[in-house]
Amino acid sequence: MEKALPGLTVRLYLAPSTGEIQYLSIKRRVLLGTVAETTSIPGEIKMENGEIFQIPPSAQVKKDGGSSRYDQIKQGDSISAVLLPDTGKLIGVVAYSSVLYGGAIGITKKDKTFYLLDDSGDYQSLYLSPEATFYRWGVKATSNTVSSGNLVKVTTSPDGSEVWRVDIAEDFNAQEIVAGYDSVKGIITTKEGNEYSLTRRTSLYKNGYPVQLEDILPGEKIGLRYTLTPLSAGKVLVSVNVNSAEMAPLLLASVIPLQGQLMVTGTTDPGTVLELWRKGKTGQLVPVNEMGQFNIYLPKESDGETFTLVAVNRSTGGIWGIELSSANFAGLSVQESAGDQNAQSLTGQVDEKITRAESAVMLARLLNWAGGDQLPLPFTDAVEIPETARPAVAEARARGIFMGYPDGSFQPGRYLNHAETAVVLASVLHTLGREIAAELPL
Repeated sequence: MEKALPGLTVRLYLAPSTGEIQYLSIKRRVLLGTVAETTSIPGEIKMENGEIFQIPPSAQVKKDGGSSRYDQIKQGDSISAVLLPDTGKLIGVVAYSSVLYGGAIGITKKDKTFYLLDDSGDYQSLYLSPEATFYRWGVKATSNTVSSGNLVKVTTSPDGSEVWRVDIAEDFNAQEIVAGYDSVKGIITTKEGNEYSLTRRTSLYKNGYPVQLEDILPGEKIGLRYTLTPLSAGKVLVSVNVNSAEMAPLLLASVIPLQGQLMVTGTTDPGTVLELWRKGKTGQLVPVNEMGQFNIYLPKESDGETFTLVAVNRSTGGIWGIELSSANFAGLSVQESAGDQNAQSLTGQVDEKITRAESAVMLARLLNWAGGDQLPLPFTDAVEIPETARPAVAEARARGIFMGYPDGSFQPGRYLNHAETAVVLASVLHTLGREIAAELPL
């Protein structure tokens, strides 16, 4: 009887002779989803699909297994609730603050451990409580129904250490052609006449790089992985993969660790959309000037953090990306100038003369270049460049730092003289968005 909440429509079946209730059926409309935000109106919540609902103060609310109140529902909570017809009000609210999504790896019953590859790409090893329940399509099941690769929703204790419930979803795959999309409603339509819903957990990739919905063009062939829901959401996308054969835009970039922050700098084709992707976060648009140059500053979250910079031509669909790291390298550092918070001074420990090839490698290490393996190296003496230095030399050339001599040679073993060092320094500062106004002492 605990499911017979006030306000619900019920049907009673009575015994003809006594009038006693023999059977009671309850018609319920259930809301399932994640809270996107709580509004300024007390008890009002906005779900990730944009719909807004009201939790009355008198509503029965449970959170993380205990009794709670409507004002304890927070952004990011996963909730199930009964929706009163034609009111937009919720009753019988059950909320959980820690929920993981991803692919099941397996269960070891001996040590009661559930293994998961979550949708952020992290491996999770979680204690499986003896009271943990399993559901498949909303029907109670057992742990034996979990197979490696199953899409799962894992509800855990608030600290994320103990599994309380596992919901197993069926997933399907399809290859279709994009007809269009609605970024407001979060829907992709295909030329095959199908509609697919996106959630904030849907992964979008093009040529293996993370992208935004606007980077997927009508007419492109997409690989879809989706689940079916019994509710109005229909086909819900887990991931979308696009392969584009269009010419990739130019993208050269560096990440320079500073005190407490990172500077990401580089060049791409003018008019290209540039996105920065950090693990577990949505893509951030990077401003690019009319010359294709960009400089942004980011808070430094951890040493050795890696992230992806993606350049997309939204007219042709061409795309290119590089992975960057904030790792510092021994003997080389980047420090902020004490007199100018926006100026950077590059410092390295150099006790002897260096060759042109060595200087290119030093710059690549200092500026954290991603590597120029895919860049051309058209110097006439390219075979004389040490193999380990070729990616750095190729990128230095692409950045306009080393252009070679009039005869087309690079001369990798030649030592830099004072004049060449000044030119290299000026070129490096130019790539960082800084210009030298005064004549350098040679």
